[in-house]
Amino acid sequence: MKPEPAASNRRMILVLGMHRSGTSAVAGALSHLGVDFSERLIGPAEDNPKGFFEHADIWQQDQKILESLGSQWDDPLPLPDGWQDSEIVGETYPQLHAVLQRDFGRSMLAGIKDPRMCRLMPPWRGWLTREGFSPHIVLVIRRPVEVIASLAKRDNLPADQVAWIWLRHVLEAEAATRELPRVVVLYEHVLHDWRREAARMATALDVVWPCATDVAGPTIDAFLEPTLRHYRSASDTYPVFTRLQDWLERAYAALADADTVDVDALDAVAVEMAQADKLGAPGAAVLRASRQRNAQVEGTLQWCEARHVAELAQTKQGNALLEENLARHVAELAQTKQGNALLEENLARHIVEIAELLEGNAWLRETVERHAARLAEVATELAAVAAARAQLAADLAAVYASRSWRITRPLRGVIRLGRRLAGRSAPIAPPAPVIAVPAGSTAIEPVAVQPVVAAPVQDPATILATAFAAASGPRVLIVTPDILGPIRNGGIGTAFAALAKTLAQAGRAVTILYTLGGHSEDGGDIERWTRYYAAQGIRFVPIWLERGEPVLDAPHHAWRAYRVYLWLQQHQAEYELAYFPEWKGEAYYALQSKRMGLDFAQLRMIVVTHSSTTWADSGNYVVPQKFDDLLLEFLERRSTEMADAVISPSQYMVDWMRHRGWRWSSPTHVIQNLMPDAQMELSPADVPAFNITEWVFFGRLERRKGLLIFLDSLRQIPVDMRARIQVTFLGKAIVTPQFDSTAVIAAVW
Repeated sequence: MKPEPAASNRRMILVLGMHRSGTSAVAGALSHLGVDFSERLIGPAEDNPKGFFEHADIWQQDQKILESLGSQWDDPLPLPDGWQDSEIVGETYPQLHAVLQRDFGRSMLAGIKDPRMCRLMPPWRGWLTREGFSPHIVLVIRRPVEVIASLAKRDNLPADQVAWIWLRHVLEAEAATRELPRVVVLYEHVLHDWRREAARMATALDVVWPCATDVAGPTIDAFLEPTLRHYRSASDTYPVFTRLQDWLERAYAALADADTVDVDALDAVAVEMAQADKLGAPGAAVLRASRQRNAQVEGTLQWCEARHVAELAQTKQGNALLEENLARHVAELAQTKQGNALLEENLARHIVEIAELLEGNAWLRETVERHAARLAEVATELAAVAAARAQLAADLAAVYASRSWRITRPLRGVIRLGRRLAGRSAPIAPPAPVIAVPAGSTAIEPVAVQPVVAAPVQDPATILATAFAAASGPRVLIVTPDILGPIRNGGIGTAFAALAKTLAQAGRAVTILYTLGGHSEDGGDIERWTRYYAAQGIRFVPIWLERGEPVLDAPHHAWRAYRVYLWLQQHQAEYELAYFPEWKGEAYYALQSKRMGLDFAQLRMIVVTHSSTTWADSGNYVVPQKFDDLLLEFLERRSTEMADAVISPSQYMVDWMRHRGWRWSSPTHVIQNLMPDAQMELSPADVPAFNITEWVFFGRLERRKGLLIFLDSLRQIPVDMRARIQVTFLGKAIVTPQFDSTAVIAAVW
């Protein structure tokens, strides 16, 4: 735990000011500069979309005090005499103590903003001191004429009432904070140059903002947009009676020079207002009593209305339950009838099926007997073939042992040598027995020789096990829905296959996690690709939906990404390095889990930006057609932004993503794709001269591959030349509601 901070160093900044005077804007700016207003704030509203920055519990305590004193925030009357010693004030501190300890107990620089505190500062000063805070005051002032217009619009309050409220809040807040460290700021100055005002506040209050202005600047610039000031006044003409206008003008003038407050002028206005309060005291008492009675009546009406609404809701709920039960019983009866009909239908079908089975059994017995007879005939034929084969073997052995075969052996060697010299391949003859003549013997006898045994072909599983046992360095996982083999000619699959082979040849343990399960474009068995890659020392793992695993009620892009996350969660200890394409966004849930600190702390995840769906669609002039397309773009973008590292085959792709608004801070590397096989370099002399009779367009038949440019070029060929040239389109056709490549080609050629 952090040590308890020293009380003398703890400061509480109180943002005071009349309602609709810019206190929310100032508090928001201070919050971005590092002042702790806590996280328990009331939410934004239509009239204050940026937020109020008022503590959800503290403003209710202030409101409770005002209501107990027979007042409200919009009350133009003075508070009752001796209100500071009232019972409600004494009861409030224990509740505030719990709130302040909970939300600000360890804050060195905290803040509270509530315009109601302007009228309640005397007890608040004592409460904060008891909590170990040094109160520092920011008094926000706005032109009274603008406040009058704003509250007239929002609450339909009369101008005279708003003028009295403005004077009460401003004068009482200023008088109660004179001995405290404070600064007066004008709302219009904050909107015009908040950096200067932030520096003034820091100097006057002797504080250092935890977040420097150059760091918080962009955020505060966006927060303090000019639209926050809904009302501007070009004149100071007030729609109030003369005496009230005089007080407003004198009070605002005393505060307009924010660096020097004319307290004598403010005290003079306060004295004149107090004299007016004495003259109107009887009427004020009647008005306050009337407001209290109205509040009580309104509360009673609200209680009655709430009770009536609750009873009505219960009645509706009861009726709905009865209707639901009735509908359920009707449905159950219909299901019962339907079930009986289904049983009768099944019974009739089973009777027919039994008859068909009996008929089928007879046919099977007949078929078995026919096949048995044929098997006997085949056995006889096989015996005859075996006897003929044995006779041929005996005849061949006699030829090899004959004198003529031995005598012509040198001649056969000369013939083979002549064929090799002529550049032709000699036919492959059966291996001849080695003949030896012992010294002193006149007979030629065959010598037994040991047969030559070819080296056995290793099993792919054995090759894979040997490669993984000898592997060193980080264990690598390549997660992809596109890989050479199951996918015939995908660019991502070609690049990742080359990467896997290169890493395996370098002695790394490489696993390919193929996310399309058993899908193979040629319709073949996926297991043959498991054996193919195993023979090259690479483990190929198709990912399948296993029994019991949850299926997301979401588009298949999100579901596949979640399936990848579940697999990685079970196997994360087996790898140190994982590669993903950004295409299809299958790394999203795994990267989100790592970002949240749930899994994959030891697994470094790299996203290779081959070609996002949005990039491909933009090249084909295709726009999103459904919500799933927007979700797919989100998955691909967020996978790139959350990756531990980003690799792109070109700087162009990096620039395109950043221009599109993709934002990431992880390391970025531009590395060209590996080629799957070495290519032979040819010089011009090696290329034979010939006439071109066929033009081939190789690539997916899309706009971004240059299909339309190629077709435009074909249109320029003279008609007589077209007859001598064959045009071949070698690539996957694209047929979508927005583009049909086959139809476009047919229209041109």
